[in-house]
Amino acid sequence: MTKASRQPLTSALASQGLTLTLGTAGALVAWSLSLPLAFLVGPALVMLFASRALPALTVSPVLRALALVVIGAYLGSRFTPDLAAQMPLWAASLTLNAVMTVVTTCLGTIFLMRAFGYDPSTAAFAALPGGILSVLEVARQSDADQQAVMFLQVFRVALGTIALPFIIDGIGFDIPSTGLAQTAAQDAAPLAQLALLMAACIGAAAIGRKIRFPSAELVAPMLLSATLYATGTVTAPIPGGGVIVSFIIVGTAVGATLPRPDIKPFLRLILHTGMVFTLMCGLTLIFAYGVHLGFGVSMIEAFLAFAPAGMTEMTAMAAALHLDPGYVAANNLVRLSLCSLLAPVILLGLKARARRG
Repeated sequence: MTKASRQPLTSALASQGLTLTLGTAGALVAWSLSLPLAFLVGPALVMLFASRALPALTVSPVLRALALVVIGAYLGSRFTPDLAAQMPLWAASLTLNAVMTVVTTCLGTIFLMRAFGYDPSTAAFAALPGGILSVLEVARQSDADQQAVMFLQVFRVALGTIALPFIIDGIGFDIPSTGLAQTAAQDAAPLAQLALLMAACIGAAAIGRKIRFPSAELVAPMLLSATLYATGTVTAPIPGGGVIVSFIIVGTAVGATLPRPDIKPFLRLILHTGMVFTLMCGLTLIFAYGVHLGFGVSMIEAFLAFAPAGMTEMTAMAAALHLDPGYVAANNLVRLSLCSLLAPVILLGLKARARRG
């Protein structure tokens, strides 16, 4: 390699190093402030502003793709055999949750288009009540306003995480803690099993990309991992450190590719998100009341199961209130997974509509 060819490589590596360093710093600050989705949101927000001054900052597409594969495998690993075995007992509730997810997406899309003039792509992806990472990845492949989609999705989770505990506490439920009980330390994961899982997930992502499946790097590994974990074929837990690093990489990449923000559009987005979140919570109350009347589930448990917020926070709140965390987790998991699958379907529908037009 000549000296001239080494210079662009050195420059590219330096740019990658600086980009990931800034993203990591943003993640640590967000984590120290206990922000929701800290390891995804922190890097994205830092890069959103840093890349205005340093437009050359970027993340390697290969590194981003590998990080998405790891996250997809991790999301799928939540479908444990125990959870899969209990899901048939909650079939009616899970079905209603799926119906509510579709209804919320449709009404939210119409609301954003009619009330605020969003285009169909932006409105549809912003209205999905979950699956934020999948939604952002798929929206990136469309003509949607990525900045608006990211803000509405992130702030929805933030509202759910920050506001709902205060609201629930204010109406008379004592929430002593939002943390889950400590679990026993797990044995070291078999490296061979994890290596085979990751190889299989990379292969699934490659096949998905070959057939042009939207967000293949994330969704294909998630579906494969969910199948393997739910059937007990794979039992090794995916190391949390690897997942955190992957979230930081993806968050950094997302922030580096978004348009640069101005204060007035951001204030409008805050207002829009608050109104959409209110609409979502209203629909959640209606469906939760139906579950309460029809299946004898307590109103608060049904609300936490259907709430358009973070799965971890809602499950933690259920545990703190001595409710069934498995029921709440399963319903949230169905909603998040359905949103992850709906996003590619929406993209395909938008592309088909564009071809017809």
